[in-house]
Amino acid sequence: MNFVTPGVIAIAAALTVPPLVALYFLKLRRQEVPISSTFFWKRAVQDLQVNAPFQRLRRNLLMLLQLLVLLLAAVALGQPLLRQEQSDKKSLILLIDRSASMNVVEPDGRTRLERAKAAALMTVEQVGTEFDRGMVIAFSDSAKMMAPFTGNRTQLEQAINRIEPSDGLSNLKEAIGLAEAHSQTQIVEAEGIPATPVPTGPAALAVLFSDGRIEDAGQLTLQRMSLQIVRDIAVNNDNVAIVTLTASRHYERPELLTVFSTVQNFGPGEVALDVELFIAGEPRDIQSITLEPGIAPTDAEDYDATKALRDVAFDEVEFFDSGVIEVRLSRKDDLPTDNQAFAIIEPPRNVKVLLVTPGNFHFREALSEGPFQLTIMSPDDYENAPEAELSEGGRARHDVVVFDTHTTARLPTGSYFFFGSVPTVEGFGMGEKVQAFTPSPIFDWDEGHPILRYINPDNIDFASYRKLILPDNAESLISAYEGPLLSLVSHGGNRYLICAFGLFDENREMYNTNWPLRLSFPIFMLNAVQYLSGSLAVQIEAKTRPGDPLTIKATKVGSEVTVTRPDGTTETAIVGSSRTAHYGRTDLVGVYSASLTVGGSTSYAVNLFSPSESRIQPNADFTIGGEAVQSKSSTRMANVPLWPWFLLVALAFLFLEWAVYSKRIFV
Repeated sequence: MNFVTPGVIAIAAALTVPPLVALYFLKLRRQEVPISSTFFWKRAVQDLQVNAPFQRLRRNLLMLLQLLVLLLAAVALGQPLLRQEQSDKKSLILLIDRSASMNVVEPDGRTRLERAKAAALMTVEQVGTEFDRGMVIAFSDSAKMMAPFTGNRTQLEQAINRIEPSDGLSNLKEAIGLAEAHSQTQIVEAEGIPATPVPTGPAALAVLFSDGRIEDAGQLTLQRMSLQIVRDIAVNNDNVAIVTLTASRHYERPELLTVFSTVQNFGPGEVALDVELFIAGEPRDIQSITLEPGIAPTDAEDYDATKALRDVAFDEVEFFDSGVIEVRLSRKDDLPTDNQAFAIIEPPRNVKVLLVTPGNFHFREALSEGPFQLTIMSPDDYENAPEAELSEGGRARHDVVVFDTHTTARLPTGSYFFFGSVPTVEGFGMGEKVQAFTPSPIFDWDEGHPILRYINPDNIDFASYRKLILPDNAESLISAYEGPLLSLVSHGGNRYLICAFGLFDENREMYNTNWPLRLSFPIFMLNAVQYLSGSLAVQIEAKTRPGDPLTIKATKVGSEVTVTRPDGTTETAIVGSSRTAHYGRTDLVGVYSASLTVGGSTSYAVNLFSPSESRIQPNADFTIGGEAVQSKSSTRMANVPLWPWFLLVALAFLFLEWAVYSKRIFV
């Protein structure tokens, strides 16, 4: 508290307080009246003691009250001011991070999200005074507007309290876009008055409540907002996480199951822990590991971050059935979400493969080598086959259909491999023919993809290929200078693997490529069929993460699929025209099960697998578009006058003094 005119306080006190005290010291002038007795005048006799001036000052309530009145009046004359925080912005936008790292439990027993919500509630108190309006946006992998622009403080507080935690990744782009879109034409809601747009005012102030662990922050730019971050909600940094999980069956003995996992330490100290494997709820193996610190010590000159990472290979186990694979960490840390990882394993079975070819020894031999149930048709037989021979309930009877230079529109829901051809579907096509003048025009390939496992495309030569016309979501696995050679596409409920060249020339008289003569060709065919059918391997690393939608195969268009979430709650999804249902609320890590699907029920595993979320150490170098965002309050200091309050208190004491005096007079 400060004073505008502190000297006036001393002057006013000096001029008023001493005379008041002196009045209680000095002799009272009284009229002498003879009386017969003083028995009924005890109070008057007590007052006679002050007739002599400068006697000892007695305790007197009236005098104390009068002194308080004078002092309060003197302080009010000094014009006291209270320094408090106040923003000069008119529009307030609260951006609240609810991603996985915000579930960290801090030393006070609250999660980061709970601390962020408490800080946001304090900031909302400025709406109606320092800010004209406010809005609330919660975000993780996607953004949700919890409350539009409103001057109703209660509505904003209720919106903040409704924010729930999630295990999603932290992406700010959608939240910033949503905030800027609403700040350009602000919509103000008031109780009993319809929402109406109002002209755009000054640039809004956005306050971000986060630990700063935001993946896309460096890619963002701000158009109409200034941004400040409240980051003192995060302190703890101890965390060990499972960052990958892979499960696969043995090629020759599919009843044998192998599980691999990768564990990383993101904390400041060395840790020793057990990594446990559970299959269908039963413990199967334990591996003990030690990890170096995941945060470089301040005095470290040769810190090696790879020592904080460890691959864990579990012993092979026999497992004939379907079930859930779970890997757990025995050690408790500040973020439990990434201490578990899940995979869904199907029972071993022979994959049904249909080969549609005019005659190709190499395809027949390559597919006969694998654990497949192979059926061969000519293109004419395929086109003339009864519908019941190719599909059941709108889905393909075969797990994978391989087309050898044959294009068709007869494609029930399923997985297809087109070699030297494309499906007769809108968005697909083959362009001009390209001659390969070099031994191999291949210049890039996705060596980490399961289809190209153990494959070196550098050894593949071919004479020509066709330019592919594919949808925008096509994933190129092998690329040449003129375009993709091998692409993976999900379209209309189907999955397509498309190769831009065939094994033979157009007349099927000469080889177009030397690939069938290479050992990698049967390996490639095995990988492709296994991947398209999902039969022998479960490769779930970064496949389904929180926020990614689930595609659920069903049998009847328009029916409902019941999805059971990891927390036990259930929701429904509608089956679309492609006999698939899409469920998007995968904001929790764990196993989701869907009923009324093909085969009765299906399970789906959702895992975090995000080093940026698992690295829970607060980000001290938070930037937006390359510009640092300082950790500071979203408000500034302002002067609020207090002298009216002092006058009000003085008036109250004056009233009390009058009441005490009146009571004495009439006793």
